[in-house]
Amino acid sequence: MNNKLIKILTVNLVLALFTVTNASIIVVNSTDGIVVVDGKCSISEAIISANTDTTTNECVAGNGTDIIELSNDISLTQAFENHTQFGQTGTPTISTTIVLDGKGFILQRLASLTCNLNNSREIDEFRLLRTITSANLTLKNITIGNGCADGNLGNDGAGGGLFNNGSLSLDQVTIMNNQAQFFGGGIDNNIGIISAISKSLFVNNQSNGNGGGLYNGFTTTLIENSTFSGNSATNGGGIFNESEITNILNTTFANNFASIGAVIYNGDFGMISNLNNSLFDNNGFGFFECVAGDTFNGNNNLTSSSSTNCPATTSATLNLQALADNSGATQTHAFFVGSDAIDAAVGGTLSDQRGFSAFGVRDIGAYEAQIPLVTAPANILLEAMGLTTPVILGTATVVDYVEAGLTATADMIGPFAVGIHTVTWTAIDALGFTGTATQTVTITDTTAPIITLLGNAIETLNIGDNYSDATATASDLADGDLTAAIIVVNPVDVNTSGNYTITYNVIDNQGNNALQVSRLVKVQASIGGTVTGLTTGNSVILQNNVGNDLEVTADGNFTFTVSLDNFSNYQVTVLTQPITPNQSCSVTNDQGQLNGSNITNILVSCTTNQYFIGGYINGLPDVYELMITNNGKDAQILSSNGAFVFSTPLGDLENYEVQFQLIPSSSESACEISNNSGVIDGIDITNVSINCLFSFDLIYKNRFE
Repeated sequence: MNNKLIKILTVNLVLALFTVTNASIIVVNSTDGIVVVDGKCSISEAIISANTDTTTNECVAGNGTDIIELSNDISLTQAFENHTQFGQTGTPTISTTIVLDGKGFILQRLASLTCNLNNSREIDEFRLLRTITSANLTLKNITIGNGCADGNLGNDGAGGGLFNNGSLSLDQVTIMNNQAQFFGGGIDNNIGIISAISKSLFVNNQSNGNGGGLYNGFTTTLIENSTFSGNSATNGGGIFNESEITNILNTTFANNFASIGAVIYNGDFGMISNLNNSLFDNNGFGFFECVAGDTFNGNNNLTSSSSTNCPATTSATLNLQALADNSGATQTHAFFVGSDAIDAAVGGTLSDQRGFSAFGVRDIGAYEAQIPLVTAPANILLEAMGLTTPVILGTATVVDYVEAGLTATADMIGPFAVGIHTVTWTAIDALGFTGTATQTVTITDTTAPIITLLGNAIETLNIGDNYSDATATASDLADGDLTAAIIVVNPVDVNTSGNYTITYNVIDNQGNNALQVSRLVKVQASIGGTVTGLTTGNSVILQNNVGNDLEVTADGNFTFTVSLDNFSNYQVTVLTQPITPNQSCSVTNDQGQLNGSNITNILVSCTTNQYFIGGYINGLPDVYELMITNNGKDAQILSSNGAFVFSTPLGDLENYEVQFQLIPSSSESACEISNNSGVIDGIDITNVSINCLFSFDLIYKNRFE
């Protein structure tokens, strides 16, 4: 080793010793972040002390590189600051060199506070930590949780857990359940430098924009032996890289989701130099597990997906367990025996996320398998016996290399509803390693639902009637009441005659179709029209199709009481003519075929029957004439004996009165009239009689004068 190198190392060592020697250890013993004299040191007071190297209430003064240690969980109830550009943060902005050692405790926004990402800063919405460019923050053995970054400016909605513009490193840190509107649900490395993320966990963080777990806007040197699980975003469920990430080594990405790039979205100018010995399991995505960006290199990665565009990645059987406490400071995804990731790393890290060294060849991903082998009982397939079905699961077997007689327990024992249920059998050995296996309990349902029709199977309506369907009910052995799921097809048009079939169908949750039930709704057309000319107090009886007698007693509209099906024939006739007085009624538009509408154009025209008035003249000499009138008019001059008839008839039930006048007049005449007045009663009057009796002298005189 040359002298120059020795000098450099010596100076660095002296500086390091000086820094550590002069550092203050600030112990936080308050469960909130309030700055107040209360006999306790809060996290906010500790940061202020470290930033300013002064005493803040009960917190000791900082001194250079300070260590803040937690002695309990902390739940923040309100934001400490509301920065115009960077939004709300629950603690003071970090501006100096600080090591925040959580000692396994949690720093979180109070769990009961809501986070409604809607581009608006709500009073309860704030991230946990923020650094500026002068800061150098080391997080270790701490959980940062339930942060909420919301706003409409970009940076105020970034970094749900932590917003970094300084230098940052993470060691054995859990970033969980944080949310951001735009960037970095867990952490937004805006213009900062992350030197290392090691043995850490990003879990269930969410961004409505980019980077569910981590958004890297500048430089991240190393991510190793860490897990990204259950994070979600529009782009980059696990990581969104806008700039440069040098190394991602032995890292596990599981159950992350994004529309594009469920694992990693490497932006157009993004550079990822090495993505090595990492695995991707059960990540949900609309397009791609990874998005390549400008530079994206890697080696020896595995995925459970059948297709991927992550670099140097092979589809494999990963047999990854659920996220669990498998010993170590942060939770991990352990393997089932038989995983292709076991002993498959090439030049992997020396130890895993929990700090366990590799036995032989390192496994791919953040976890090094040292687990019991659990074999679940055989899968079970049963037909449903009701809403739930009791099941005897059996017993799991366990083989463990460190503990004999280890047993496994099931996380559910039933009874089970219809569906596929995954029963997890778990065995934990004396060293705290967890082995699990799953058993599938499948409850099938092949019994169709039953539909019961309510109301009548056949309903009859007239055009224009209101119709409210009586509906139906449906029940299913496994799903219970399915009435709300019935699909009703109701084509009934009450304004158009016809036969309409309403159908009722339902499918249960297992796809079993019920036997279709139907109802016939007949919308019938009415037959009617108008009567004219009917005298007051008179009536006419009509028929349709030689039936459905209808008595009409006045002029106006009429409708037969019996409606007819569409396309039925109709024929309207007069059954009984009016008789008081006698009238004759005729029908026009009397017949046809129904075609969707009511018939309203039938016309019944009634006229009163007319009768003539007449009689006989006897004994009239030929030298005389008679002038006869009826009701004072319709005069006629008759010059001979015999029958006579007035030319103008009268209607039935009209009065008549026949009178006569002798021409020339004579007092010596003896003409008499009988049956000359009365009321017409349905027949002609023919019995008016005029009988004349003249003396001979008078006749002679008149003839020869």
